[in-house]
Amino acid sequence: MVARVLLGLTLLNLLGAQTGPRGSRQLELRLYVGKAQFFEQEPIYTVLELSNNGLDTAWVSPFGITFPALNLVLTDERGSPVPQLVGVSDYYPAPGWRGIPIAPGNRLYATTLLQDSWGAADSAAQGLFIRHLSPGAYDLNATYVSEVGAYAGRAQPVHFCIRERTRSEDGLYREVKGLTGMASDRQQRAQYLGALLTWVSTRLAAKDSANPYLAFVLHNGVQIAKAAGSWPDSTSAARLASLRATVADAQRWLPAGAYAVDAGYADRPDVVPILSQTLGPSLAASVAAQREKEQQKKAKPRQ
Repeated sequence: MVARVLLGLTLLNLLGAQTGPRGSRQLELRLYVGKAQFFEQEPIYTVLELSNNGLDTAWVSPFGITFPALNLVLTDERGSPVPQLVGVSDYYPAPGWRGIPIAPGNRLYATTLLQDSWGAADSAAQGLFIRHLSPGAYDLNATYVSEVGAYAGRAQPVHFCIRERTRSEDGLYREVKGLTGMASDRQQRAQYLGALLTWVSTRLAAKDSANPYLAFVLHNGVQIAKAAGSWPDSTSAARLASLRATVADAQRWLPAGAYAVDAGYADRPDVVPILSQTLGPSLAASVAAQREKEQQKKAKPRQ
């Protein structure tokens, strides 16, 4: 099965009339980006949330950017579809499998970086991300159609803009681009991971915890290091976990905070601290709580 990997701006809308026997509006789809305007080459962190507002447990298809149940469509100001990478996730349900359960009041989450999949093809020599979104206006539509449970609906379209960088924003962008560029320089590659840790630590010490690139560096930047052959040792892994927790706390209400939470689970889930109780009531805490449940389930021995 092939799923389009599409991301976007904040969506808030109850899923519409549902197909099949379940006619109540039990599921709610939300998509958070955090604001309506970004500067060019600013990371656009995206959180998708599927919540169960009903009284019964909902059984649904796997929920994630690359699964076919979730479809997001981005168009530019001319109404033309924006080029996209296509993510592929497939699964084989075992006999008797009912789907993914969402208990009443619970939620499922997926996080991503918009420019990982959406926009014109880019390269490390040209920009910071895999894909590039040019300045302009965009509209996003989202649908979720579960293959089990007969849940289906459409989110309300959302509009957002990308503008050119200011002088200070351009300086910050070039600083981060220079940092990640170390991984492609054979003479600097061995120092890249250490420089990454130092850069984040320095920014946090300078009270720059709202920096939009922190979560990107702690997730995508670490993946770049691994691709270059620099895997974090136990000391670096512990330091990364601490830095991610700090960024998640500082940006707890923003998608960047949730992205920092997921950075740890994508890297070394065994060293991620329990964050759901320390982040307070926030978007990042909600994502952390769901990930902690998923880890507990994985750790539980099979009967």
